[in-house]
Amino acid sequence: MTNFYKNSAAALCAVLMSAGFSSCSDKDDEPELETKYFSIEGAEYRSGEQPEGDAAIGSVQCNDRALAGGMNFISISSPEECEKFFVSVEGVDGYLEYASQPDENASSSNRYSYLIPVMYSSELGDDITMVLSARTISGIYTEAVEKHIEFVESMEGDLAINLTFENEKDVDLHLICPNGLHIYYGNRGGDVYDENGDLLGSFGLDHDSNAACSIDGLNNENIVIPEQFVMNGEYTVVVDMYRNCDSSIPTDWLIVARYKGNIIPTLTGRNPARGTYRAGAGNGDYTVVMTFKINDADGQLPDPTVDGSRAGGDYETLLGIGLGNERSVRIGNGIFTLKGSAMSESEAAKVRNHINEIAD
Repeated sequence: MTNFYKNSAAALCAVLMSAGFSSCSDKDDEPELETKYFSIEGAEYRSGEQPEGDAAIGSVQCNDRALAGGMNFISISSPEECEKFFVSVEGVDGYLEYASQPDENASSSNRYSYLIPVMYSSELGDDITMVLSARTISGIYTEAVEKHIEFVESMEGDLAINLTFENEKDVDLHLICPNGLHIYYGNRGGDVYDENGDLLGSFGLDHDSNAACSIDGLNNENIVIPEQFVMNGEYTVVVDMYRNCDSSIPTDWLIVARYKGNIIPTLTGRNPARGTYRAGAGNGDYTVVMTFKINDADGQLPDPTVDGSRAGGDYETLLGIGLGNERSVRIGNGIFTLKGSAMSESEAAKVRNHINEIAD
C-alpha cells in the first residue's frame, strides 16, 4: 500500500480518533522508502534487493531536482515491452514494484513509452539516487539505471500545495483562499512582520518555475501556508498554462494538496489530481483542479480588500509585493507589514505584464 492511500487513511484515522476511537496503526511500521523518500500510486512495496539483469532498458528521463512533498515523472522509452518496473533509493532497503502503464501521449510507434508518477515524501530533506529497472513481458530483467536527484529547499507549513509538470513550460499554480486572497505569481505573499518589526512567519508561492519561458528546469511550483495563517473555510486550486514554451509536445501535470502532512479530502475534483496539456495547447486556460475545506484551523491571512497600498491606485505597489516591495496588510484586527522576496528579471517582467493587463 502506497503513501497515496496511507495518507488518505491517516486523515480518516484523525476523524475516528476525534470521535473517541482509541488508536490507528503507527507510521513507524511503514517502510522507510515510502515515509522518508517517495511513493508511487498503485505500486507495491517489496523488501529485499531490487531485481535487475543485463538487458538494456532504453532511455530514462526525469526531473533531476525535487521538493519535499512534490512530485516527479519518470519517462521511459524502451525497445522492449515492459511488464513491471522496480524503483528504489540507493542505500535504502526495499523497492516499489509498479505495473507498467503506457504513456498515451507518446508519439513513437516503434518503441514502448511509459510514464511513472513519483510522489516525494514531505519528509524528504536531502539528495537521493533513484534506481530504476524493469522486467519485460518475456520475463527478462533489465539493467538498473541510476538518476541523481538534487533536493531543493522550500518553505514549510501546515498547508502545502505542490504542482509538478513534465517538461520545461510556464505552468502556474494558483490558490484562492477562504477570505478571497489569491496567491499566485502576481501576488506571491511573503514575510509578515508585526509593529515591532518582529517576523511572524512567511507564506505564499515559493517557486515560480520557468517564468515567461526563462527556463530554470525545476518544473515544480508550491504554495505553502504555516499554521498561524491557515484559515478555516473553502480553498480552490487552479492550474494555468501561462505560456506554452514548446507547443509541439504535450505536458503532463500533477497537483497534490496536503494539510498537516496528510492528503486532503476534496469537495470537488481529485487529490492528487493529474492532467495533460495536449500538443498545441494554448495559453491561459485557468483550470479549476479541486476545492477542499479546512475546519480545524485557527489562523488568519491578510485581508485582500483592506491594505495600505490601494488608496493611491498604484498597481505596481499593489501586486509588486513579489518584486521585493512591502505594504501594510490587515490580519484580523491588526495592521502588519508584508515584505516580498526579490524576484528574477523574468519573474518581474511576468508580473509587470500582468499589472499592465489589469490596469488597461
